[in-house]
Amino acid sequence: SEILLKATLYNIPLATAVAKTYQTYVKLPTDFNFMLYWWVPDPTFLRLKPRKIVFPEYDREAWAIGDRRSAGRDISVDKLVSWDLS
Repeated sequence: SEILLKATLYNIPLATAVAKTYQTYVKLPTDFNFMLYWWVPDPTFLRLKPRKIVFPEYDREAWAIGDRRSAGRDISVDKLVSWDLS
């Protein structure tokens, strides 16, 4: 995965884990201080005031040849609705 590669390239101490349940996933960051995976607009961890890890700006040419040291390109997560869907 991209984060494991970046942890290696930037010498970030990292261990990965998967919570057994959603309730555990939500509870663990409030019980322990560690890096967590989270996305916007999900409000689950807003109260913890999470901060984004910032890597160098996305470099399309580097990514095209397999160099993943720069950030991935931003992807918008949108919800589209319409009153007349049935």
